[in-house]
Amino acid sequence: MVGTVILYLMLVGDLATSLSDIYLPVALSRSSIIMIVSLVCVLPLLFFRNTGPLANFSILSVLCLPYIILVVAIRAPLYADSANTDFSFFGPRVLPAMGVLAFTYSSCHAAFPNFLGLRDRSVRSWVRASSSASAGAGLISTAFAITGYLSFGANADANILNNFPASDNYINLGRLLFAATLILTVPMAFYPIRDTITEMLRIDPERHITSRVPESICTIVVFVSCALAAAVCTDLGLAYEIIGALSSSVVNFLLPSLIYLWAGTDVSLKAIIRSYWTSEDTQDLDLQDTLPLLLRHRSKTVFSVRQIGLWLTAWSVAGFGVWVMVLGTYNIGRGL
Repeated sequence: MVGTVILYLMLVGDLATSLSDIYLPVALSRSSIIMIVSLVCVLPLLFFRNTGPLANFSILSVLCLPYIILVVAIRAPLYADSANTDFSFFGPRVLPAMGVLAFTYSSCHAAFPNFLGLRDRSVRSWVRASSSASAGAGLISTAFAITGYLSFGANADANILNNFPASDNYINLGRLLFAATLILTVPMAFYPIRDTITEMLRIDPERHITSRVPESICTIVVFVSCALAAAVCTDLGLAYEIIGALSSSVVNFLLPSLIYLWAGTDVSLKAIIRSYWTSEDTQDLDLQDTLPLLLRHRSKTVFSVRQIGLWLTAWSVAGFGVWVMVLGTYNIGRGL
């Protein structure tokens, strides 16, 4: 989540810099804009106890998205003539790209608070809500990717709005709304960081008998550190790749799979072999020989195809996470 906050601030800096160069009479550097926006607009939103007071800001942020989506979809094809597109299935940086895709699923910190926000807190309602949200986000992301690549090809920037000329006022409004959306989204990503650190240091005023001063100091120190990192880093695409390959692949692929294998299933290779051996050996025995064998193995379970399939899927996802993390990070480092 630290990487997420840094990336959001980098995006805000790129967008605000483009707008300031056009509309402000005074020239400001990108790093100055990031620090000003971070300290003036974002930091005051980080001192609530939880994200509840930010609900109205979240509504405002969501209302900005339709215009951003539509303006990119409508305006991008106007610049498609000069695009250099390559339709090969795998590009030269496929593993770093996998890391970037892993980063897009880095909102797992919001899962439990969103579950608590449901009127019907049941597994069925959660599956329906999360499935529809994931499907909608996937469609929007795919539309952005296809539109951007067909329009700008290999020259497509990590922030697609940077590919549009500064003279396009429709896009400039989209840049402004996108920057506002990101500013209102940063607190959602920062609160899990602060809650984790304050719990580790035992300075959480709700769980430990302490004042709010240490928590506030922690908030300022951690956020200012993220803002400084965003101000120093300039390559948004490289930051996406490094954070995605090195950390997001672990958080979103490896750890959930290992947690499921450890606590979410009784299936194991040893249990499968035992179950298969028990069912095979009892077929050729008479009743007198079968009863002691069944009593000895009465705790053994015959696993269903679904259980074994989920077990194999978990191992596959864990292996994929390790593959993206190790080889993706290696490829990024080799290309520096």
